[in-house]
This record gives sequence, structure tokens and C-alpha cells, in this order.
Amino acid sequence: MIKKVTKIKKKRKISKRTLLSRQRVEYNIQDILLDKLDNEIRAFRDIRWRVNSKKYKDYKDVKYTLLKYITEIYFRHTQPHNQNKEAHTFWYKVLREDLGNDYMKYMEIIFDVMKGQRGGSTYQYKLKDKIIKICDEVYYTDVKNRGLIGRDGNRVKVVPTIPVRKYKDGEITKLAKRRHNDQFDTRVKLNENNVWIISKLFKDLLDNRLYKTKKIDMWVDIMKNINIDVNKLSTEKLIRLNKKSLELWVRINLAAVGEGYFQQLYTEKDSGRLYGEGWLNLQTLEKEIRYIVMGGLGYYEYDMDNAHYNILYQYNRLTGGVALDTMRYYIDNTDKVREDLSNEFGIEKKLTKRILLAYVYGHKLKIHGGKYDTVKKEYVDTQLLGKIIKFCDGNRDDGLFISKYVSQNKFIGELHKEIDLAYEEMKTTWITRYSGDKERLVNPFQNEIMINKLNKDTGKYIRKNKGQLLSHILQGVEAMILDIIINEEGEGNFIMAHHDGWVSKTNHDTSRLESTIRVITDRIMNKYNGCDGGFAIGIKKIKLNNPIETDWVDEIKNISNQTTTTNIVKNTL
Repeated sequence: MIKKVTKIKKKRKISKRTLLSRQRVEYNIQDILLDKLDNEIRAFRDIRWRVNSKKYKDYKDVKYTLLKYITEIYFRHTQPHNQNKEAHTFWYKVLREDLGNDYMKYMEIIFDVMKGQRGGSTYQYKLKDKIIKICDEVYYTDVKNRGLIGRDGNRVKVVPTIPVRKYKDGEITKLAKRRHNDQFDTRVKLNENNVWIISKLFKDLLDNRLYKTKKIDMWVDIMKNINIDVNKLSTEKLIRLNKKSLELWVRINLAAVGEGYFQQLYTEKDSGRLYGEGWLNLQTLEKEIRYIVMGGLGYYEYDMDNAHYNILYQYNRLTGGVALDTMRYYIDNTDKVREDLSNEFGIEKKLTKRILLAYVYGHKLKIHGGKYDTVKKEYVDTQLLGKIIKFCDGNRDDGLFISKYVSQNKFIGELHKEIDLAYEEMKTTWITRYSGDKERLVNPFQNEIMINKLNKDTGKYIRKNKGQLLSHILQGVEAMILDIIINEEGEGNFIMAHHDGWVSKTNHDTSRLESTIRVITDRIMNKYNGCDGGFAIGIKKIKLNNPIETDWVDEIKNISNQTTTTNIVKNTL
């Protein structure tokens, strides 16, 4: 008797992107949005939550994915199509992975789908007017205790409680090294009145910019209280602030999180640095919003003074490196240097700061034009060049002109040489470990990365570039200092982490903090590589006062209740 051999089907490997996505809560997918779409869009109501794909042998959370697409585009989490700012693009492979082979029939329920204007261009997906109208009605309301919808279509009852998480192969791992994970909460209390007010403030500022129909004197005065000139805010930035302020109001009214609280989570990168999770997080929130919504609650904001240049300069000094006169001048005259360079290049100080920071992370002196992607039919520029082009309102030629001017600047050229010298000295003193033929770099926070990374095309190991290794050390020192700070704060006082700063309930004596950092880092660095001395990092402190007077609230509410929103939203997508 011949036995029939059953072929074992190989389980399809799910991409890391999908795995990571499944670990995260989508805070804008809410019960009232689902109910309204089901009630008003019959084709959407009839979609099953999970659809089996014969080709890919796994289940697709179809309805949830469409809700995710809707909310991401509505709140401007995605970049518009390069040929049409009112539309967006999706890579067909991602659509197949998310929705299966029949992805187009699902996409056409919520999108107007158009072909690219030039041959070979990606399809254009524009949210249908009916979908935008439903989102307006859902999000431009004062509804509280909003319910979150999970991938199974049911209401989410529990949200993450570990503030700092790390992902390995798509799975969340609790961190052993982040010893103080339980000393600060995932929930951050915001000034609820102020969040509500700015959701009206930026809407009216935008309406006035587009149509000149709103009285904005009161809003202008509020912005002056945080040293913001409304006239200097671009239309694009007002659109972005309008969307973020609205989303922030929605986020602090979630039943699963608690009224008035924002769910702030972090991902720990290989270096130890903390990055706020999600497109909307307090860490990356523009100061035009952050200073208002965190004001009046007794919070203090702290910043390390020119952190990474200071760390690099002092690391070089501790290890007996060569003199770095240009770097020292920049550290001692940070504001003046940034101001002078900004005036010379004709750009804003924020962008100048970003350019200088890119160089300390190992960016090449020449800011080149990037490579042309023959598949996507567009240039793929470095992140830095992309920021410069964005400053130039998307004009690539203007961006390249400024980039060339920056690269030829004498001061920046000297600074770049000294960064290289400091890096070469650093290589002689950093700590490495070996596992077989694999070399790992250990930073002062005791986090490791592979020095030799695997080239998937050749199967051979190649050395990581200067920027990756340099940033691992610098960010490791930054993470080490933040860890010292969290320990100093004690339970319940630490509110949130910036990259090189933090927000706290405690009114610290900054000179005492600076002394504590110097003493403890001295001990850590001596243990790390035998260095004698710690890091003397200056700490700046500001109290986050309330820029909005309490007795204005009722008047502002009366004014704002008379405003409309639909036209504004339609014209800002």
C-alpha cells in the first residue's frame, strides 16, 4: 500500500511592518466613526471584518485597515501624492499585504481612484467627499468618553501600561535596562480647557488665512504670550497645527485612557534613546501647541544645552583628543552661530539647528541630491535635503542651491573636519565585544549594536557607517544622563521625555542637577573605558505657565460656537 505524502504548507512570514502595526493601538479609530460609516455607507457596512486570502494564507483585518487608512489621511499622517496634493499614494504590495488580492474593490468604497498623470506613475487615492463629511461630523464635536475599536471590531477596554517598550521581530519586549520604567506613567495630564481652545484657535487662524472671514485678535494675543508671531506661520503649518490640535482634543477624551489625559508611549532604540510612539506624540509636538496644552499645570521643561556637540567635545577632552577650537566656539556661542548662519543662508534658525545636528551625526559635508527611484518615478533624497526642500515650499532647485551654499561655508567646513577628528579619537577608546566573527559596539549606557551589518544582497557583513556608530555613542551618553534624571525625579514627578530634555513636576535647582550629572557620569565613564572625569552639561529650565487667562474661557467658547468647519476641512486635505 502506497502512502500518500502530504505536502506541508509553508506558513507565510508576515512582514515586520505588519507585526509592529498589530502591536499598536490606533487611537483615532473610534466607535462613533464606525457607527456613522456603517449607517451611511452601505458598501462599508457590508464588509466583513476579517477576510481570508487564498493566495496569502492568512486573514486580513479588512474593515479595520480601511478605518486606519481613513483616519491617517484625514489627520494628515501621510504625505500627499507627488502629482496631486489632494490625493495620496499606496504601494500596491502594501495594499495586497493589508487587504488581499481584491484590494481595489475595498479601496473604491472610500476613495476616488485615479491613474497617475504621467505613464508609470502610482495611482492617486482621494478620500470621497462623503467620507470627509462623516469625519468632520465625528471629530468636530465635544463628545467625551469616546470608545476605541480594536482589530476584531470590538471596543478596546485596556490600553498599554508600560511606558517604554522595545520591539524585536515585531514583538514587544519589556526592558530590563530601563530600570525606571515604573517611575513615570503612560498617561500625561494636559490642560483640558486649553486643548479645547486651541482646537478652535488654529481653525479660526486658518479660516482667516484662507477666507479673511474670522476675527482673530484674541487668538493673536494668545500666541504672542508664547512668543509666536501668527503672520510668520505658513499656511501649510497652520493646516498642520489645525489638524494636530483637533486630533489632540479627540485623544484626551478617550474612555480607555481617561478624560484630560494623553496616552504617551515610547520606543527605545538600539542606542537607548527614547522616541515617542505614533505620528501624534507629545515629544514631537510643535511648541505652538505643546506650550499651551501643558501650561498652567505646574510643569517645568528642562533642556540639555547643545547636548550632542557638548557630549562629543567633552568625550574628546576626557580621552585626551586634539584641540577642537571651532566646535568649542560653537558651544560657547550657540545662539549667535545659529543666528549668523541662518541670516547668511536665508533660512530659519530651526532648520540651521537641524543642519548642524545632521553633521554631528556623521552627515557628509556635501548635501547631495539623492538617487532617482525608477520604480516610484521620483527622487529619494536624504532626510536633511528633504527638510531644506520643504522649507523652500517644495522647490527642489532652490533646496539644492541652499544645500550647495551650506556645504561651501567655511565655518561649517572647519566644524565638519573637527567632527571627523573627534570620531577618529573616539574609535580608539570605545568598547567593543565579539561574538564569533561579529563585532558589537557598546555605548556608555551599555546598549549594543552590530558594527558589521549583514548585506542581504551579498550575504556578507559590511561595516556600519560613521554616522550610525557616532550617533550610537552620543545618544547612549544622552540616554545615560536621562536615566540619571529619572532616578533623581522619583516616582510620579517625571512627566515626559524629550530627546535631550524632559518635563517634570519638580522645580529643580539646575546647578545641583548639573553637579549630579557630572559626578555620576564620572563614575560611569571610568567604569566604561577608564576616563577620568564626567560630563559638564548645562541645563536650561522654563516654567510652563498658562498663556491663556482663565476668565477668557467662556468668552472664547461663545465666539467659537458660532464658527463653522466643513469648508475649512475640505480645503485643507
